[in-house]
Amino acid sequence: MKQRWTKQLHLGERVVLTPRFLRTWNALQHQQRRQMEPKLRLLATNARHPSLQVHRHHQIGGDIWICYVSRGQRLLYSQEGATLYLYEIGSHNIVDRAHERY
Repeated sequence: MKQRWTKQLHLGERVVLTPRFLRTWNALQHQQRRQMEPKLRLLATNARHPSLQVHRHHQIGGDIWICYVSRGQRLLYSQEGATLYLYEIGSHNIVDRAHERY
């Protein structure tokens, strides 16, 4: 049985993990998740940190943002007030296809 890691991903009360994010997160290999967790925690505490290279997704419009969580992995998210909504995590392809979903 594939082990679920969502219960071990504690990012705080102000972070909402959407169903799509949970699906893409659980599809990652264990080592990928371990490498990305510190970046997700950093995003939750300091979204303006330079290592995250946060920028707006201009093709979509609205308030969808892109964050670099590793060399080849990206995170799509939005922020409403103090709450972060994590939508999807994966390769750069999620950025290219985002206009189809958001």
